[in-house]
Amino acid sequence: WYLPLLFILMSFRELFFYVLQGIKRFGSYALIQTISAIFKFSLVAIIGVTVQSLALVDLINIEIMMLVASTIVLLVILPLRDLSAPRMSFSIPTTKRMLRFGFPLYINSVFTYISNQAAIFIVGIFLSPISIAAYGIAAKIPEGFSRLFNSFSTVYYPSLSTLFADNDIQSAQKLINKTPH
Repeated sequence: WYLPLLFILMSFRELFFYVLQGIKRFGSYALIQTISAIFKFSLVAIIGVTVQSLALVDLINIEIMMLVASTIVLLVILPLRDLSAPRMSFSIPTTKRMLRFGFPLYINSVFTYISNQAAIFIVGIFLSPISIAAYGIAAKIPEGFSRLFNSFSTVYYPSLSTLFADNDIQSAQKLINKTPH
């Protein structure tokens, strides 16, 4: 029952994060990410100290608690009354174009994930469990840097798109020129 619950909670959390991104509430987005990380770290520390060793079930329960807490905070922060439901119109040609555009991106994401995780399996074949753990911890450093870039693109591209959509070319040029190369 853990996997469906994790899937549902993560899906709603990501949906609400994308809504925050769409309405340009980047401060709330960052605040919830930070609070979630602190909450998760605190739970690991508290439960780790009281239990002395964490089992997989403990880590999954911590993840579920963090997801429930952050989803509740997201629901409180989101201005749901101010949002309007999207007008859905189904068009076969539009759906085909969306699939033609999105499917290769999806496949690329799947292959990228597999290739990124393949190194752990290769290390696992040749080395001990301690070496695998050390490799996994070392992999967190570049993962952290990629999160920094993800935060940058979460704010930069929607802001730039809005400026171009509003035909504010001068402000868009300023934003582009302020961006580090």
